[in-house]
Amino acid sequence: MGASTSSGQSAGQAPTTVQAHREEGIVGRPPPPVRGRGRTGALPCGLEGALNDGYRYRRASGTLRAAMIFVDFSDVPADGSLTPAQLYENFVPRSAEAFRRLSSGRFELSVTPATVWARMPEPNSSYGFGDDNGSTYEDFYAYIRDAVAAADPYFDFSGYSAVFVVPAPGSKAPFASGPGEANGEGFMADGHEVTYSAALRANDEYDLDFTGLVHETGHMLGLPDLYDTENQGSFVGVWDVMDQTGSADTPMTAWSHLLVGWLGKSDFRCVTRSATKTLTPVDRPGGLKAMLVKTSSTSAYVVEARSESDRDGCRRDGVLVYRVRTTRASGEGPVRVLDAADPPDGCYEHGNATFIPGDDSESVYRAGGGKFTLRVAGQKGDGFRVLVKTKR
Repeated sequence: MGASTSSGQSAGQAPTTVQAHREEGIVGRPPPPVRGRGRTGALPCGLEGALNDGYRYRRASGTLRAAMIFVDFSDVPADGSLTPAQLYENFVPRSAEAFRRLSSGRFELSVTPATVWARMPEPNSSYGFGDDNGSTYEDFYAYIRDAVAAADPYFDFSGYSAVFVVPAPGSKAPFASGPGEANGEGFMADGHEVTYSAALRANDEYDLDFTGLVHETGHMLGLPDLYDTENQGSFVGVWDVMDQTGSADTPMTAWSHLLVGWLGKSDFRCVTRSATKTLTPVDRPGGLKAMLVKTSSTSAYVVEARSESDRDGCRRDGVLVYRVRTTRASGEGPVRVLDAADPPDGCYEHGNATFIPGDDSESVYRAGGGKFTLRVAGQKGDGFRVLVKTKR
């Protein structure tokens, strides 16, 4: 059995409540070591903007080999409530399976854990981490650097390009990922440079949700935060793990799949006047995945089908509509879901976002000015028949 958390929930079980991902911003990050131009014409329908081009982020193909190390402090020693083996089982197997499913086998997350707690050279209180969101890049870098050095006598880092650092329960530490380090500026151990890093926590039920690791790894792959980092609100909700975590489905939008290369331009149908198409949910093999209506050189509506099981009175199947703005930064609303209806009491934000077949307003979306309309005409199996019209 997993170790009991403070809420009485066993480690390894998903939280019962979906919530926005609480991670700490890293203030004062250095700029990317090389500013790439992106791949020309990489976005569908002639949208301007760059996909992950590898200048800072890890490509989402092949196998990411990562180390997971566990650290404690003189002022916050490991208390035996959770062992490294239990924490590994809590975080890793389901995260690896989530990426295998999301990428249709194109990307594998392989994590090798340390077996002991490594004592940090400085007390927890010396790293500058507080209760408020926000950690300086210098503090974050020093924390990861010291953790790698502390674990080095017990762990062979050769062959790993990323490291996850898990501190003892009760520690103050950021829940965040760092930028990909430039060559020569990473974390050295065993004659090898680790260039990607993320800090996790194990203090409560939220921290122990494995989808937090999926979210942080998503950043290593170049995916932005889709929640409102300034106000801690939600732009996308449970429809993408880069906004909310806590869902065992660990879903991602078709747009996130495109950014990391798990979907291509041929999976999107550009609509310039009108089109009627059957959309296959992004988590199902085959079929057309999305329709896209370009509204400017850097903005568009995206229409996709979803087929997750309904839960907690929240609708999870139907047709999802959202706006994409390629000039908006991470945490500033690059993607915003447009709701079919307000969520019922007790449901998460954007809980009833999907449009479904029928004769009422929840089957139709009309943008302001009537330049874009959508109607969900029917459903066959997991697919949805969708009519989209535009006015120029």
